[in-house]
Amino acid sequence: MSEKTIDKLISFIEIHDEAKKLDITWYGGEPLLAFNSIQKLLNKIRSEIKIPIQQHSIITNGYYFDSKVVDFFNEYHLDYIQITLDGNKERHDSIRKLKGTGKGTYDTIIQNIDNILEKLPKTELHLRINIDRSNIQHFFDAINILGNRWKDKNIVIYPGILRIENETKTDNACNAMSRWEIAEFMYTIGTNKTLDFPIYPTLNCSKGCCATRVYSYIIGPEGEIYKCWNDVSNKESIIGYIDQKKLSNHSLLYNYLVGSKWYYEKIFMLVLSLIFKYFFIFWKK
Repeated sequence: MSEKTIDKLISFIEIHDEAKKLDITWYGGEPLLAFNSIQKLLNKIRSEIKIPIQQHSIITNGYYFDSKVVDFFNEYHLDYIQITLDGNKERHDSIRKLKGTGKGTYDTIIQNIDNILEKLPKTELHLRINIDRSNIQHFFDAINILGNRWKDKNIVIYPGILRIENETKTDNACNAMSRWEIAEFMYTIGTNKTLDFPIYPTLNCSKGCCATRVYSYIIGPEGEIYKCWNDVSNKESIIGYIDQKKLSNHSLLYNYLVGSKWYYEKIFMLVLSLIFKYFFIFWKK
C-alpha cells in the first residue's frame, strides 16, 4: 500500500467521525508481507484518529510472525491472532512450502507460536487445524501434542473443516466431508470433550459478518472498498474507493446488506411458509 493510499485511508476513517469505536482485522493474502504498511497505518491512527480501537486482530499464516513483529504488537495490542496449520508436519510441509527452496514452513510457524505465547500472553491465539476426510486424525494429534506443548497458555486449537463446493453451493467435492460427516465429527469432539462447546443447537444473537454490517468495509491495497473478504481483487465486486465521497456499486452493496441474510435461504422460507400455513388452518378451526 502506497503512502498516498495510506493517507487516503486515514482521511476515510476521519470522515466517519460519528463512529464510537474502530475494529481492525489485518487480512490477506498474507498481511505480514505488508508489515511496513501495517506499522505506518497504526502509527497514523494512534496520532491522528480520535476514534479508539476497540478490537484488533490479524489472520496470518504465521510464518512471518517473527520477533520484530511480536515486539511491535506488544505495543499495539492484538485481541486475537488466527494461524492455520494444514494438518501434521508432514502434510503441512507438503502443501505449504517455500517457493524458492521447497522447504517446509511447519517448524518456523511452531517456533513463532512459542514466541507469541511467551511474549504476548494477553493475546488469544486461535490455531486452526485444516482437515478433510483424509486427515481427520491430525486434529486429534494436534490436540494431544500441541495442546500439551502449550498447556495453560492463551491458545485455542480447533478444526478448520475444508469445504470445496460447486458453483450452486449444493454439493461438496474433492476430499471435503459431507454435511452429515461434519455433524458426526462435531458430535464426537463435543461428547468426548475434545473441545468444550455445546453439541446441540442454541439460539444466539449475532450481528453477522462484514457483508451484512452497514459500517464494515474491507479496504484493498489500492484503496478500493469491498463488502466481503472473498471479493478482494475482484474488480466487479468493488463498491467504491476511499477517496470518493459516495459508494458507487449500490446494487451489490444492498444485495449484501439485505439479500444475504440467513432468513432468505429457500429452505428456511419454505419451512416458514408451512408453519404459517398450518398455523392459520388451526386458528380458523
